[in-house]
Amino acid sequence: LLERQQAGTAFGRQAMAAPVLLPRSELASWLDSSVERRAPDEVVAAIAGVLALEEAPDPPPAWLRPEQVRSFRRLLAAVRRFGGALLAEPIGSGKTYIALAAAERLTGTVPVVVVAPAVVVPQWRVTARALGIRIEIISHERLSRGQSPPSGPIVVVDESHRFRNRATHRYRELARSLVGRRAILVSATPLFNRVDDLTNQLLLSVRDDALRLDGLPSLRGLSGSGPIAPALEALIVSAITDQVGRPHRSLTTITGQAWVSEPLERVLAAVDRLRLSKDRSIAALIRTFLTVAAASSPAALAASIGRYRLLLAQARDAGEAGHRWSRRALVEQIRGQEDQLVFWSLLGPTREETELALGDDRKLMALERAMAEWEADGDRKLARLTTIVADGRPTLVFATAIETVHYLRRRLPGPAAAWCTGDGAGIGPTRMPRERVLALFRPGAEALGSLAPRVLLATEVAAEGLDLQRVERVIHYDLPWTAVRLAQRDGRAIRLGGNHPVVDVVRFELPHPIERRLRLMQLVDAKARLPELIGLGTDRAPWTQRARVVEQFRPSSAERVRAAVRSDRAGLVAAFRLERAPGARAGFIIAVEGGQATTDLAVIEARLFEAGARLDEAHVLLGLPDADLEAAERGLRERVRIANGEAWLAEPESPALRAAIRQVQEAIRHATGARDRGAVALHDRALGFLRRGHTAGERLLVHTGSISDWAALGGGMADGSAISVSLAGLLVFGQAE
Repeated sequence: LLERQQAGTAFGRQAMAAPVLLPRSELASWLDSSVERRAPDEVVAAIAGVLALEEAPDPPPAWLRPEQVRSFRRLLAAVRRFGGALLAEPIGSGKTYIALAAAERLTGTVPVVVVAPAVVVPQWRVTARALGIRIEIISHERLSRGQSPPSGPIVVVDESHRFRNRATHRYRELARSLVGRRAILVSATPLFNRVDDLTNQLLLSVRDDALRLDGLPSLRGLSGSGPIAPALEALIVSAITDQVGRPHRSLTTITGQAWVSEPLERVLAAVDRLRLSKDRSIAALIRTFLTVAAASSPAALAASIGRYRLLLAQARDAGEAGHRWSRRALVEQIRGQEDQLVFWSLLGPTREETELALGDDRKLMALERAMAEWEADGDRKLARLTTIVADGRPTLVFATAIETVHYLRRRLPGPAAAWCTGDGAGIGPTRMPRERVLALFRPGAEALGSLAPRVLLATEVAAEGLDLQRVERVIHYDLPWTAVRLAQRDGRAIRLGGNHPVVDVVRFELPHPIERRLRLMQLVDAKARLPELIGLGTDRAPWTQRARVVEQFRPSSAERVRAAVRSDRAGLVAAFRLERAPGARAGFIIAVEGGQATTDLAVIEARLFEAGARLDEAHVLLGLPDADLEAAERGLRERVRIANGEAWLAEPESPALRAAIRQVQEAIRHATGARDRGAVALHDRALGFLRRGHTAGERLLVHTGSISDWAALGGGMADGSAISVSLAGLLVFGQAE
């Protein structure tokens, strides 16, 4: 054992890798009599069977819809194998029910722990109570304040995209709490801005090298903008969901030119003339905020300008008292007392420099005159909204600013509008509990007749997780910065149990003068293409090539079968099963032509179609070029190398991890010299943990944990188990000899 550890002193050596069991040294040997000849279509079915994702055999609860059963079984299988998985069913398709069904099966009689946004906590409790499932729930907001989730073997993380940034406190708190626990992540929109959004969520509960058997050495290596590895399909559950019970979406666009005006353009020009800051980058950022406010409403811009004017006034007063305060220090000093005097002369001296542009006062006066002309001219955007909602249909209107919500509440004609923001909720001027307001837009509120409000005005606080099936129309009065938010907003009404077959979606686009400054619509369109990287989208067809291949070729579980296919293009398609005890399996298909190997499913699919269309040609003998055989063998061996962990072990790691490995190796030397077998075994488990991929929480534990902590986590790892490879099906293409 000591020799083994000493041989692996240099991190990245292959001495720690598990053994590999290959059937033979050459693919040519698989053409012998031990591989059964079958008709080409039977071999095609065997090859397609390799691609079928694992499903647990557990019976579903009676309350799951038929189209949810496959996702339930896939989710169970993934969580059992990897320790976690992402449920990414479409918005409004009933992810809460699937997640609770799987979590209850995994916990048994123990309550399911749920981590969810505060606004949907009541909804989770109502659903769980109706299903007879015991849950213990904590909000994202409490987690951010340092409260840990309740204990329990399985945690459901709702709206997991809120944990896409590993630099936040809430991410680190959740990551630590999930060490040694299984987790079901729930999000229809896991990709916001970049691929890292997805990998950071998965690493909350899945180890970095969890997919090495599936051909992906490291989850952390996925960052970039190219297509994501197909191996992720084993971790992301998103079935082909039909539209039964869900309304369809009908989109209408209000062009920006329909509500732009000359007074608004003069307001924008006045904003451009403000200096805002001595720092150009800060000035550009503030100008963006002011432009976004102008795009929302006169009230939103007036509030932003008021805050800026107050800041300038306080900076001037501080300067007259002999103080120099930075922008951040000023904001902190006057927070909560914006309408009060600040006795700067009583405060201690500072030497901080401010980048505030104190000469903006006169320019602000010009801006305020332009804003008065804008309001006098009439708000054309508000006029268009008034016309749209005049028909009285239940409508949800999204705005980005709280000031805009209240501006619309006061100006929309007709019955009082309901509203919901981050600082409260109500109907008209009357404040009410948020849950009571939202309940007026859920099924059953129709019984109130004309007493039920027809319009709900909301900020992003109502964009996630809420069931508002009474809503017939969603209006994006303001555009968000990402396409994901658009989908989430629409999903409040496009949900299972909707009261109507179609939900109208109305989008107010930006006029050219604002879009030219912000390029917001361009950014939204670019981000809308992100989900395509993993096959996720608002309107899903079969969500991956892999799913399409499995469905088209009616997969079978046949093993060691082969067929010959007449073709002008010589080559082969070979399918293998890789397995590691205890029971972890993955499929691998490789196509070779002209000495070049590929795992591209489009190429493989075309070859399978070619073979499946042939009659029984199992008796045909074909000559196969040695270059094709060699290319196939190289591809297989590279895949086995990844599955064996060698590709991951070669990855550079953090100094803290290297230091921890050296610490454990030194402890092994001392324990071996003392002939303390118990200590050697404990340290060997610790080294096994350190040499494996880690979840985000385990990665933090590398920095703060002890050898005993690492050993406890290393005890369940199966690094020493062998990888076995078996041939499932082989198609040989070419001319008869």
